[in-house]
Amino acid sequence: MLLDVLEPEVVAEMEWSGYLRVEPSGARRVALRDEYMGEVIRGWMDLPRRNELRRLAAGVIGSITRDLDAEALLGFASSTLNVRETLEPGVALAAATAANRQFDPWFALECARQIGREDKEWVAAAQQRCVSHVILAEHEAAVAALKDVTPEQLRRLPAYDYADYVQELCSALLWVPGGHLQIPGLIAEAREDLSRRSQETGADATEIERASGMLRLASFELHVHQGEYAEVAEALEQEYRDGIDLQQRLSCGSLLIMAWAVLGREMEAIELARELRHKIQRAKARPRLHNWLSEGLFAALLCSGQWEELARMLTATLDQQPKNIHYLGGAAELALGVSYTYAGRASVAIDTLLGAQAQLEIRRNYYGPALAYSALAFAYAQAGDVKESRTFLELAEKGQGETAWFPAWMAEFCVKMARRWLKDPGAKQSLIESANRDLAKGRITTASISLFGATVHGTEEELLLLEQVSSRRQGKMAAVNRMVAEGTRKKDPKTLLLAASVAQELKLDAVESRCAVLALDIAREAGDSASARLAQQRLDRLVGTVPVLPLTPHTFGPELTERSVRLQRWPVKG
Repeated sequence: MLLDVLEPEVVAEMEWSGYLRVEPSGARRVALRDEYMGEVIRGWMDLPRRNELRRLAAGVIGSITRDLDAEALLGFASSTLNVRETLEPGVALAAATAANRQFDPWFALECARQIGREDKEWVAAAQQRCVSHVILAEHEAAVAALKDVTPEQLRRLPAYDYADYVQELCSALLWVPGGHLQIPGLIAEAREDLSRRSQETGADATEIERASGMLRLASFELHVHQGEYAEVAEALEQEYRDGIDLQQRLSCGSLLIMAWAVLGREMEAIELARELRHKIQRAKARPRLHNWLSEGLFAALLCSGQWEELARMLTATLDQQPKNIHYLGGAAELALGVSYTYAGRASVAIDTLLGAQAQLEIRRNYYGPALAYSALAFAYAQAGDVKESRTFLELAEKGQGETAWFPAWMAEFCVKMARRWLKDPGAKQSLIESANRDLAKGRITTASISLFGATVHGTEEELLLLEQVSSRRQGKMAAVNRMVAEGTRKKDPKTLLLAASVAQELKLDAVESRCAVLALDIAREAGDSASARLAQQRLDRLVGTVPVLPLTPHTFGPELTERSVRLQRWPVKG
């Protein structure tokens, strides 16, 4: 390209003088050796000269847009707009796409505005404007951008591009009030359109099939968003394993992670997330629904008790401070705070969640502030601060908005557990009802978690149900739930102590304390001084980390030593 703009002699002289850096292979890209030299030279030039050089470059760049890297493309777009010149529609679209991928939605919108309604790139530009507004959490504007397209423009699109547009619209509608109700009709209408196209002379069967896959993806996302995981899990797995389109397969795999995480297949979900990340990196792909990969991995790690790995992952994200942190509106801090709350680390959870809450009140994201309020209510209840817990419970009730099923469930669970810790009447029954609803939908993971929360003082029937449901889950947390139910039901302190050991491995202090209290009570009632001593030692160690025990011992008095037990038995033996 440089030789198309400058004379060969000039380029040769610049290279000989050491001003240029040329790649030795591949496309042999050329750049200034000193990155600041270009800024200095542009500062020397007046506006007419800059416009002259820009026009020279524009004539070449317009034909090689796809060969430019993002930095070069965005640099050219920025310099063009800075001199109040317009971008060619194709260049403007490419620049808007690149800007969104680098989480610069404002510049993406500026580039997209260069494309007129009469340009053939108008629909694709509307999609990029939608992406920008989604990054900015302006969901109504995202939908409006996509709807600013005429039926005639949609008819002119190739089959796959048309289906791609419909899928993007369906995805955007998920985040506006009542939007999900429009989606089935949109998908049905689009399928009828593809059916008509498939009967036209010269129709490309492969493209029609790819377009149909995109519509299936829209339907899959609707089900996952609404918590209807069991209805689509099998189809998602089949598409992921056997699909012919790589982008489609990766998107289906991303949705499948979330489905498996809630359907009791948490460990498989974690393994699938690692597999997908490897495939995405190797293929240098960016699947449309890649955000669901992170959402599903979060759910799987949290529900399986692996909060430490989750915290490390989120802390690394915050420490690296990528460009998108500003636009995530406290999402990473919120996720980190929820993981600390789940682990029973009330003090650090409160500090983290208050920071997330402040950001979410300014710029809400997929979660909205409701989850922050709910988690704070639970964390304050764990810390024994009744007043603050009540305050955030009231805020949580007012802060509900459009969100996906799993974040909504997390918020609801935190509210119910906060009320459970505050000993509110009805909290236990509310958790059991939630579990029953989840069981009816096959949501084994969340049902087990709700039952575990409900059965701090559980009946025989409730404990048996917890044991049976938890046996259908995967991972160490599932084992803890099952052993707590079994040990409590069978009055077996050794099983409860084993559950406490697993909880200690996971560093779930509140869960460990519950196991230890149950083991202590049952051991004392049975005269099992060895188990009682071990349980008491655990509770003594946890005193500093668990301000308020989720369960307190029912039996009090000194621990029985072996000598005490022998002395008690002598009168019986005469």
